[in-house]
Amino acid sequence: MSKRLQVIISAYSCEPEKGSEQGVGWNWALQVARYHDVIIMTRAKRKPVIEAYREKHGISNPRFEYVELPKWVLRLKKGNIGMNLYYFLWQIVSGIKAKKLVKKHKIDIAHHVSFMSLPRGTFVPFLGVKSVIGPIGGLQTVPKAAIPLIRSKLSEKIRNLNVRLMAWNPLMQLLARKCDRLVLANGSNTDYLPKAFQDKMTVGLQLGTTDIISQKRDQTVDGKVIIHWSGRLVDHKGFDILLLALAKLKREDPKLISNTRLIATAAGPLAQEYEAMIKDNNLEENVKITGWLTQDELQKIWSKTDIFAFTSLRETTGMSLQEAMIRSKPLIVMNNGGPAEMVTNDCGFKIECDSLKQIIEDYSAALKQLITRGDLRSKMGEMARVRAIEHYTWNTVGDRMAEIYESLYNSNNLET
Repeated sequence: MSKRLQVIISAYSCEPEKGSEQGVGWNWALQVARYHDVIIMTRAKRKPVIEAYREKHGISNPRFEYVELPKWVLRLKKGNIGMNLYYFLWQIVSGIKAKKLVKKHKIDIAHHVSFMSLPRGTFVPFLGVKSVIGPIGGLQTVPKAAIPLIRSKLSEKIRNLNVRLMAWNPLMQLLARKCDRLVLANGSNTDYLPKAFQDKMTVGLQLGTTDIISQKRDQTVDGKVIIHWSGRLVDHKGFDILLLALAKLKREDPKLISNTRLIATAAGPLAQEYEAMIKDNNLEENVKITGWLTQDELQKIWSKTDIFAFTSLRETTGMSLQEAMIRSKPLIVMNNGGPAEMVTNDCGFKIECDSLKQIIEDYSAALKQLITRGDLRSKMGEMARVRAIEHYTWNTVGDRMAEIYESLYNSNNLET
């Protein structure tokens, strides 16, 4: 794009060198700033870290406007309801400030990036300029076959119902009507949004990964085949599937599993339950849960990794999945949500979700193929990296958003 636009971004959660929502807000800020002049609206709580990072790295674009609510309101920010209430009030206060900034800086486009959840609301479509919301995630549901793995079935059913009723949510309807572009994090999300707004929808990607040098396997690991799993130990991440698949392999082929190790760089509320499950299935010698690691420690695990197992039952993108792909690791994922679109048959296995028994059997069979065939691991790993470079680096993701901006800006000029 030849014209450098003035852009304002709403990023409630935004912080450098972080993952999850903080990383989404921060990385989108940097990507948009590659092409345009950007003002980021975010919480004042993040100011010390952001300003220290900006000073250290000499970052002048994007600029930041910090908003925080009074301390007495902050005390209400407890639990899910309190957090959502605080977020909604923050949007109102930020929107009032953003209105003034739009006029002062002659803003061309307003963009909401965090939180990536339409029902929580955003001020962006109400600023009187062209607006973008997304990439929108969080619209995946746990496949029916895997519901037995969910401990709190009522909560999951309520969540699933909310997703399925998204098209009739009045706030979502209002936002979709007012905004100019709805960017969806994957194609499956279109199923849950009103057909009336299809012409505003486009598919982008919520997350990207840093383009690093492909990692050769560290050959000093005593000839063991190392499986890596990474994530929070909660039930919808599906860690049970991997443990049950390994247990099946151990019953059927003890010699094969004796040559295999699973390293789970993970922590979470179900850690003790999974440790008990490991013991019950006689997998103590095969499985290690490390807890959260530093980046240096995690890097050592990646250097040993032969196979990356991704079992999440509902996932928009999957940061660790992208990290595995850019590192040339072969993959096993569920054929559901974002990972099903990201992983092709050239770079990994996609497990169908027809029944829980079949899921375990198919996951076990995929593991067996990758454990026993070094040539297949190498070939799939190479193709995973090729796909990551072509589609999933942050720069590639940012380029795609620049195209969306250009289309929006050009349509604006045609209208005027």
